[in-house]
Amino acid sequence: MTDNDDSIATGAGATPWRPWGFWATAGLGAGVLVAFLLLELAAIVPFVISAMIAGDAGSEAIAALATNAEYLAAALFVSGFGCTALILLLVRLRQGATVREYLALRAPRWQELLIWIVLALVVVAAMDAISMLLGRDVVNDWWVDVWANAKAPLVLVFATVVAAPLFEETFFRGFLFRGLAHSKLGVVGAILVTAVVWAAIHLQYGAYEITQIFVLGILLGIARHRTGSLVVPLAIHAAVNLGANIQVAYLT
Repeated sequence: MTDNDDSIATGAGATPWRPWGFWATAGLGAGVLVAFLLLELAAIVPFVISAMIAGDAGSEAIAALATNAEYLAAALFVSGFGCTALILLLVRLRQGATVREYLALRAPRWQELLIWIVLALVVVAAMDAISMLLGRDVVNDWWVDVWANAKAPLVLVFATVVAAPLFEETFFRGFLFRGLAHSKLGVVGAILVTAVVWAAIHLQYGAYEITQIFVLGILLGIARHRTGSLVVPLAIHAAVNLGANIQVAYLT
């Protein structure tokens, strides 16, 4: 199944609709990212207060959060689910649009889904092999430190395998992709822009890891377009994150 991003599929008797335009998509998208940052900052408050009560200085408490697994999980839950809800609201505000059509929430064939997941894992394995050939660590030191400090690893796994992919795919390959693909950028431009912005928000990593995320973002965008379903990149993202958790769990 291929999603034709030059037109909107509507059922019999359905009212034709168009996605938000380029500037509306960009502006609303920027608003979602601001909300994302604010919610992550809000998640800091109880952790900083708790640390200060325990006797840590404010600056020390904030610095320690960089590798605090419980804070990371809380931030992903709050910002991920909160911003996903915001995206659903923005879609509903578009006259005539339905969440299902706008975000391409279509069930793919299981064979198709399996092929894309395997392809993604092969790409990730290839990037890991390149990292080893270059003498680089396969797992980033920051991620190792987070796992080493995790008091409830399963909560961290749930946050990174469910909450993070849910928001990021709904936003990048769902909301942004739909609006940008129907602009002058077209499908290719939408794939590239969403991959660039998605990679850029991962500031906890270095340039090398961000480049790898960009490559994966290209694959996710192609999967979204070729299958016509957001479910496929969402499943790929979850599978890749699960694999990363298994890797670091083995190392620590």
